[in-house]
Amino acid sequence: MLIEPYQRLWSSDGASPPSRVATWILLLLCAGFPLAFGLLPHNVVFPIVAAGIVIAALGIVLFFNVNSFVAYMIPLAFLNGNSHLHLALIGMLFVSFLAWRLRMGDISFHLPFPFLTLVILFIALNGLTRSVDLAMGRYFLIYTLLVPLFVFLVFYNLKPATTSIRTNLTIICFIAALLGWISLAVYIQGGFARQIVTWDYGAQNRAAGFFGLILPIALVSLIDSWKNKSFLMWLWIFLGLLAGLLTTQTRAVLFAVCFAVLYISWRDRRALKIMIPVFLLALIAMPSLIITRMAMLFGKSSEVDWSSFGRIQIWLNSIELIPQFFWFGMGIDSFREIYIARFPFTLISAIHAHSIYLRWFFDYGVFGVIGFTLLVFACIRRGHRAVAEVRDKNWSNETRLLLGINAGVICLMIAGLVDAYLSDIRVSLLFWILLSCQLILSKRVAELETGS
Repeated sequence: MLIEPYQRLWSSDGASPPSRVATWILLLLCAGFPLAFGLLPHNVVFPIVAAGIVIAALGIVLFFNVNSFVAYMIPLAFLNGNSHLHLALIGMLFVSFLAWRLRMGDISFHLPFPFLTLVILFIALNGLTRSVDLAMGRYFLIYTLLVPLFVFLVFYNLKPATTSIRTNLTIICFIAALLGWISLAVYIQGGFARQIVTWDYGAQNRAAGFFGLILPIALVSLIDSWKNKSFLMWLWIFLGLLAGLLTTQTRAVLFAVCFAVLYISWRDRRALKIMIPVFLLALIAMPSLIITRMAMLFGKSSEVDWSSFGRIQIWLNSIELIPQFFWFGMGIDSFREIYIARFPFTLISAIHAHSIYLRWFFDYGVFGVIGFTLLVFACIRRGHRAVAEVRDKNWSNETRLLLGINAGVICLMIAGLVDAYLSDIRVSLLFWILLSCQLILSKRVAELETGS
């Protein structure tokens, strides 16, 4: 029975399958990469990698279509932030992607924005050579840039169907909503301590960035499900994401989410029906998160807002460092070492500059921040133009899904002005996945509009 779908896959484009020997040799070579990581001395993750290889083999045999394999496997990366788990899963993606390409008889690989992509890679390698701590620099290079960028390129080349993209995002949203509900219960039971389940203690701001990325997608999906059987599920997901976001008490993401909702409402009037409860929840959170914090900041409270004071001091000190590290930056993750050496008496011993843009600048220099910013905003521009050119009567599933992704990416880039959310593996991985989906859907929406 497994031979029939194999034959149908080849008959779809008239290509002839390669020999089984060549296929299995390629699979064994690809599986050797994650297996080698598992066999490194003192590496306790061998069982995870071994299990991942078995699952990958089963996924290839059962699904053949790597898009289905990705839909079931990649969302597992968002259950936990363990870097070894990510390495195993991405290794499996590498195996399945090459196997699928070989079966299709096409091993070509297309780079979106090739010049910017290559510039970013070159500058990133230069940033690694300048790192004060090579071990930490290598870690951040691999897990917050190379792995997410690789997944970005693979997703772009897979060209998954819109249903596959929606399936992936639905699973990710479901996982995040589950974590949000559990975290809210722990938050209330534990005396209102800011902590998100499965995220490291103190990582609540990065978790907020994760929620903020997908909350607009859940909002658009909730609107679309208004009259079908999935409405209650999306309502549960949407409220779970809100619960997680409110638990983090991260003001920057809360503000950015409001801008994302406004963007959705600007493009889709049906979103106005959902905006009211969102803003009511935001107003409920404002007194404790905004007014009290502002009072502390301006000395109108008995307490001190060390978070805001600390950030302001970090940004002011960072301005002094910019001229010295303007061209090539400090090196990847060197800010934590250089900053404390230059400013030993600061309120907060900063590990980064608390801004996506400043982090790019100090890690990679001026060319790095320009390259990253141009690439991200080029994706946003394509997505926005595709949605803006659609006539009201022609809105499709692709258009609404693209609208949610646009809003999520915009949300993180606004919130990223005051914190470096992309320094987290899960946030960075999801961010680059959304960028690839943005490019794919932008092209499809434009083609649908042209065809109409």
